[in-house]
Amino acid sequence: LEKIVRERPMGLRTTALLAIGKLGGERAVTILVEALADPRVNDASAAASALAEIGDDSAKRALLGAATSPRLEVAHAAANALVEFEGEEVRALMFKNLSSSDADFREASTRYFELRPDDAVVPYLVQLVRLG
Repeated sequence: LEKIVRERPMGLRTTALLAIGKLGGERAVTILVEALADPRVNDASAAASALAEIGDDSAKRALLGAATSPRLEVAHAAANALVEFEGEEVRALMFKNLSSSDADFREASTRYFELRPDDAVVPYLVQLVRLG
């Protein structure tokens, strides 16, 4: 699978990245973190989804780092993948993203808090409803 990720056409690479996520393990996280930096948006998004599939602390740390990427498509993919994770760092990021001017970040945060009701976000959600 690693060879496919490094050498094959985009569609096949994307499938291989998702399969690597299902396998899990330390090497998988390393490969997927490298793929987050891939200039191809589909591969970076697949890597973020695969890290969510792994779901361990190393995957969460990688996604938290990617969520602040200057590449907006990578940051969006990471924020969407982090919806699946628990933890104070994730909650803090999602809370911050509720106030973002970026609709994709707000949407990921809203999904996160739909799964984990939190009274502290109610004023932000009311504001989002008012803004439309």
